[in-house]
Amino acid sequence: MAHFRSLGLTDEMVYSISIFFGIIGIYFVTKPVISFLIALNSTKLLCYVISSLIFIVAFFVVVLIIGEIRGLTLQLVKFSLQALGVFGGALWVIHVFNYLRRKRI
Repeated sequence: MAHFRSLGLTDEMVYSISIFFGIIGIYFVTKPVISFLIALNSTKLLCYVISSLIFIVAFFVVVLIIGEIRGLTLQLVKFSLQALGVFGGALWVIHVFNYLRRKRI
């Protein structure tokens, strides 16, 4: 951080720039995946992605409104992310299995 301060950048500016580039990076990583899912007409997986995003945003909005992050909240975040991961993995396995089965017939 000392190098950035010597350039006249504050910590907040460095964090903002890092977050901005992180968002751009994630966009370019997820864009081909979403395009692939659209090409496959995979509405179930797209619905999962969107509903997971909405759930995570809503969860953190509630945490921001409450104003406190306690141990229980962190445990709920952990459990929620694990549940979303298991559900998404199961949807993915089912989708790939059905896709391969249709390709062979």
